[in-house]
Amino acid sequence: MLSMADKTEIIRLAAALHLSGRSIYRRTGTNRRTIAKILKEYNESLIAQENDPDAVSEYLIRKPSYTNSSRPKRKLTNEMTVIIDDCLRNNEIKNRSGRRKQLMMRMDIYDLVRTKDHDISYSTVCRYIQSKSSIKTGECFIKQRYEAGYGTEFDWGTVKLTIAGEPCKFLMAVFTMSHSNARWGYLYQHEDTLAFMESHVHFFRYLQGIPQEVVYDNMKVAVARFIGGKEPTEALKRMMVFYSFRHRFCNVRRGNEKGHVERSVEVLRRKAFSFKDSFTSLEEANNYLQTTYIDLNNKPAVKTLFDVEKTKLQPYLGDMGCFELVTLKVDKQATFCFKRSHYSVPEQLINQLVDVKIYSEKLKVYKDKQLLCIHERCYSQKWILKLDHYLNTLVMKPGAMKGAVAFKQVPEALQQVYYTYFSKDSRSFIELLRYAKDRNIDYTQIIAATHRAEELGVSLISTDHVRQILENKLKKVEPIKDQVTDQIGRSAKQQLLMLTQLMNNKTTEVYGSNQ
Repeated sequence: MLSMADKTEIIRLAAALHLSGRSIYRRTGTNRRTIAKILKEYNESLIAQENDPDAVSEYLIRKPSYTNSSRPKRKLTNEMTVIIDDCLRNNEIKNRSGRRKQLMMRMDIYDLVRTKDHDISYSTVCRYIQSKSSIKTGECFIKQRYEAGYGTEFDWGTVKLTIAGEPCKFLMAVFTMSHSNARWGYLYQHEDTLAFMESHVHFFRYLQGIPQEVVYDNMKVAVARFIGGKEPTEALKRMMVFYSFRHRFCNVRRGNEKGHVERSVEVLRRKAFSFKDSFTSLEEANNYLQTTYIDLNNKPAVKTLFDVEKTKLQPYLGDMGCFELVTLKVDKQATFCFKRSHYSVPEQLINQLVDVKIYSEKLKVYKDKQLLCIHERCYSQKWILKLDHYLNTLVMKPGAMKGAVAFKQVPEALQQVYYTYFSKDSRSFIELLRYAKDRNIDYTQIIAATHRAEELGVSLISTDHVRQILENKLKKVEPIKDQVTDQIGRSAKQQLLMLTQLMNNKTTEVYGSNQ
């Protein structure tokens, strides 16, 4: 590659000594085309100097440049281009489906290529992507300096995922420590007060400490009203008292005032869900997100500062209760209604009042301060019923089992047990469930006991078979197969003995009559 000294020498030989291009070639060994190009550009700068006094000076200090677009790619193989092209196609699909904020950026694609053990530079990947598509860069944020452990920033971000085959939209609560840039995130179904409070509880538990200040934008779960100055909501006031931190609100439409978390929403969303966005449940998605931010926080550049920052935090005193308490009446179907959804309670509470603690993802039902049951919270109009709550009624109405909505909500494996062995004797199946409920035996154990009976060769499984296996497990006795075999053996011996005695008696009578 031609250096600045070579360029200067070529111009000096031509301008001062008036040598031709051929003579300069003999002295320097530089390619004649390169010499001609440099002298042409120099002459053009001399002409331009009539209008621009600095034209010649600018050309003399400008480094020689080359066009490498026509050069063959030495390290970019077909296998690498296939990976990059797949990423770009996935980006196009996400862009069309409204997942623009979950696109893979150039650095993400480069990281993916490197994980396949390919030796390639970031600039090569960028040039190839530039030739295939155009990916816009993100916003510009102003770099600031913060004291360790002093502040953290909070924000929400939308994430579109596929859960159990269904497209879903979630809100991701994100915290970022201002000093170390350590990140934390959690997915919620709604951006409501309970999710807002629970996100703080989870984050402070992860930190095992409390920062002095938390920065928010003008979100409705944090700002109660704007008239006469911004006033925090009751939920935020409650958390500030419990955890002893201060709050600060940004100016309207000034995201740069909390630039750390603005960037973190984008980073967490891309790092976690640009590679994978399909899960079997929300819990699995949150576990995947947790793995992502832990890996990010364990990077040396972050971990060193984060470890120091943890030592500067205020003491952690435990979790704050994040729930709303309401009193609701139980209807004749042994359910209470909350937000258009019905939740079951034990049948003996019909027409009574129950206390319900409402969390973002669950409901706890109490009667006289005693916990009755826990339901997963539903945000759509549904009936959430537990079959155990209706067993006493079903004993008196066994015919209602097959069509019961509560029965349709038990695991499919348990339904299969019923249809296979108890469909003609619903009462026995209900008695088995009552037996299991009284002994805190869950459905999985009943299913496992049925499978065990099948393995032992029991053809017509009954309630007694399943109960005996469950009791053997509770008492930790020998397997049922040995006991059944012993019982059959003893019964056979008793029957043979009775037949022998009967035959002996008949023989005695016959011989006695002949005599």
